[in-house]
Amino acid sequence: TAKHNIPGFAFKSEPCIICRKHEALEMRQNAERKQQRAGLKAATKTLWSQSGIKLVSGKTHFLITDSWVQMFFGYIQVTDSKELGPIDNSALLDAEKSSHARLLR
Repeated sequence: TAKHNIPGFAFKSEPCIICRKHEALEMRQNAERKQQRAGLKAATKTLWSQSGIKLVSGKTHFLITDSWVQMFFGYIQVTDSKELGPIDNSALLDAEKSSHARLLR
């Protein structure tokens, strides 16, 4: 039995069919999220365990701020945290947000 807390009503009963379906859906989503994050964690571990990431002239590279990378590491470690959110690389631009003066060539 489950205890339902509805303001003004205190009673014990079995959850209704809608509540059971909602709980089952939530459990499936949590399991899927946990599995997805485990995959991200494994892929990240493989990437970072390689001898080093080398930037090669003439190739396309995608830079991400260290602060977002740290948020990502936290995200893949905790299975019940909220979504990660978009990458904000504005810190890589200069103060006027108009050039890449802070990046090395």
